[in-house]
Amino acid sequence: MKLALLALLISVFEPLDAERPARSPVTLTFALYSSTPDAIDATSSAKIRIDAVWIGLQDARLRPTTACKGADAKAVVAGSFTVELVKRLATTTETKLEVARYCAFEVQLRRTKGRFAGAPSDLKNASIVVDGRRADGVAFTIRSRLDSTLTLRAVELEGFALSDAGARWIAGIDIARWFENLDLLEASADSPRGRTVVIDEKSNPELLAKFNANVEQGFALFDDGNGDKNLDTEERARPIAVRR
Repeated sequence: MKLALLALLISVFEPLDAERPARSPVTLTFALYSSTPDAIDATSSAKIRIDAVWIGLQDARLRPTTACKGADAKAVVAGSFTVELVKRLATTTETKLEVARYCAFEVQLRRTKGRFAGAPSDLKNASIVVDGRRADGVAFTIRSRLDSTLTLRAVELEGFALSDAGARWIAGIDIARWFENLDLLEASADSPRGRTVVIDEKSNPELLAKFNANVEQGFALFDDGNGDKNLDTEERARPIAVRR
């Protein structure tokens, strides 16, 4: 009798499939690009060459338009995670979210607490590490401990949609924006690493401050129309969420 009653209660309070919100697959990729590839890019032909970009992140989420200012954000990636954007390490996540329209994409820049496979020792207790070579061929390392919540808001008033067919999105990082008005040739090479120029809180802190001020403006969210996890010129021309 008790088992029958319990089964009845479960059947009464458990929502029917028709009442559950429909869910659809989402692919989210973090990808590096350059709006001025001749000046700065991860290619040997650029004046400033980028060799590695490590970023510590936490809690990538979407906010539905029905609760844009509330606490009902939907997690795409829960917890802390790390990406490397040149060799494309751990840059893509796949999940399922409610079919809906969304007004914002959020992710937190967070200092990492440990070592990750292939990551430099500089990444520990830092949120961003960039390695590269200046226009004069001198190697440089930028180490940022920036902690902040990044919010990208929908370009269209009605938001951007996750349909029954799913969505493929790219969180694009414009490396050229990160280096805007940042003259690396001004950086002092007085460093314990010899010929490597270091830009951090102790060495060249004024350049680090300019870099940190640029970081959040370098992010935008795009539709990955062809599903190749890269940003082509046409896709870059139509962001669906930007920093405001």
